[in-house]
Amino acid sequence: MERKEISEQIGELNLKIFSANKELEEMELNIRKKKIEIRRYKNEVTGLQLMLEEIDIERWKEKRKEKKEIKRNNTVEKNLKEATNSDYYSQEKKFNDTENSYIDYVARNVLPYND
Repeated sequence: MERKEISEQIGELNLKIFSANKELEEMELNIRKKKIEIRRYKNEVTGLQLMLEEIDIERWKEKRKEKKEIKRNNTVEKNLKEATNSDYYSQEKKFNDTENSYIDYVARNVLPYND
């Protein structure tokens, strides 16, 4: 082989190396793009998960508020029932009962008038 042929082969091989390096760089760029795309998707997933957690927290707050409201309503109803059966009303009933019993007593033991 002559020197000229060897230098031509070296030149061809250098062109192949250059084109292979160029393809490799393009592949590396594509890999970086895909990694960035994957990172973006992961960020979107975490964002959506946070939104779900916020929704769950809001639902929990609403349920807690409803439970407090129900408990408050039950307390109010209980107090109303106790108010209707309170001592004031029961004393009034007792007073009426004693008044009626006194009237009954007087009616039974009526003394005749001395005309």
